Amino acid sequence: MNSLILCLSLAFNLVFGLNDGLCPTPPMGFSSWNAFKQNIDQEKIINTVDAIKKLKLDEYGYNYLIIDDLWSTAQRNPTTQNLQGVFLSIVG
Repeated sequence: MNSLILCLSLAFNLVFGLNDGLCPTPPMGFSSWNAFKQNIDQEKIINTVDAIKKLKLDEYGYNYLIIDDLWSTAQRNPTTQNLQGVFLSIVG
């Protein structure tokens, strides 16, 4: 009986979820760490945003660029005392 229920479930591909239009896809974007590690600069970020726009990835949900430059390190900027790490939206 259990295998019959499983087969019917798979055959009809039943999916239940909240359909309020708030998050039809998971948040999608680009993380600089995956490509550049700690070797990041303004030119690389600008080129990355340009590539996302040129490839029209933003139209498919790639709306975020996460700039990660060792934010988890205990060291801080000696002048500002700020941790390193910025989260930007590229929409708009």
